[in-house]
Amino acid sequence: MYALYSKNKPRSDALLTSHGNNFFKNKQLELGDKMDLASYLLKPIQRMSKYALLLKDLIKECGQSQEQELTDLRTAEEMVKFQLRHGNDLLAMDAIRGCDVNLKEQGQLRCQDEFIVWCGRKKYLRHVFLFEDLILFSKTKKIEGGYDIYIYKQSFKTAEIGMTESVGDSGLRFEIWFRRRKSQDTFILQAASGEVKNAWTSVIGKILWRQALRNRGQTAAPNVNLKEQGQLRCQDEFIVWCGRKKYLRHVFLFEDLILFSKTKKIEGGYDIYIYKQSFKTAEIGMTESVGDSGLRFEIWFRRRKSQDTFILQAASGEVKNAWTSVIGKILWRQALRNRGETAAPNALH
Repeated sequence: MYALYSKNKPRSDALLTSHGNNFFKNKQLELGDKMDLASYLLKPIQRMSKYALLLKDLIKECGQSQEQELTDLRTAEEMVKFQLRHGNDLLAMDAIRGCDVNLKEQGQLRCQDEFIVWCGRKKYLRHVFLFEDLILFSKTKKIEGGYDIYIYKQSFKTAEIGMTESVGDSGLRFEIWFRRRKSQDTFILQAASGEVKNAWTSVIGKILWRQALRNRGQTAAPNVNLKEQGQLRCQDEFIVWCGRKKYLRHVFLFEDLILFSKTKKIEGGYDIYIYKQSFKTAEIGMTESVGDSGLRFEIWFRRRKSQDTFILQAASGEVKNAWTSVIGKILWRQALRNRGETAAPNALH
């Protein structure tokens, strides 16, 4: 109810201004009330924010021994925070202009934030909306004395994208790219803070993971539980050589597993991925560059045999570099974990 109230607030304000201002102003004078109707209509929105602060203060005052009370207060706090976010999300969605996409069919709105966005050499300030099935770029237009509106610029189905979790050394940037990766189709997004960047990469990672599970058809072997293989880090199409054999494979890289599948095109629907084989990342090693093309790298195994060596050729140097970077970090984390050491806070992204 709060979220819908928040969403409809701009409309009620506009109706009050255009049709009811004089009438309610006279009523206010008759009653001798210090507050006008607009102030009363704003109260529920202000009150919800105050509830969040009140619950935060109560949690601070609650002792650790009061487990049930703490649990109840934290549940209430999460509910209030959700209502605040949901209300803001509905309000922002309602303010998108010039969009020819039916947003009600794009799944739940997961995040919305302002980013600096690079596309090739061009740099923009964009308000980005992330739905379960769509990522939408818009330009914010400030309305004096009113709510911001968002001018639609472009959008892409999340089924078409991939993600590189960290770009550069600032800790604020990540990359959105596409299955058939071209430089002009690559977006680098810079968040206002590390928290925003981490929240977005986490949510996008989960969306890509759910899509991989939904679209995979027979991707998982009967004895491989993909939910137990850690976060899905990358997925891409590669030409793969194993000995003298050459294949086209869609490869999924999880924190603890690398999985090779064959893409099956479904007319009028999403692709599915037929499972071929998989290996624990704890068993593999990597040679970052093979040959002179700048597109190939090698995956091999601890007990190295020629038939257990895979050469992967990416569609572009950017894809190849993204994969070797992520695999290198996974192997580094495993090496530290196996030695019982902990990575320095800034050593890994």
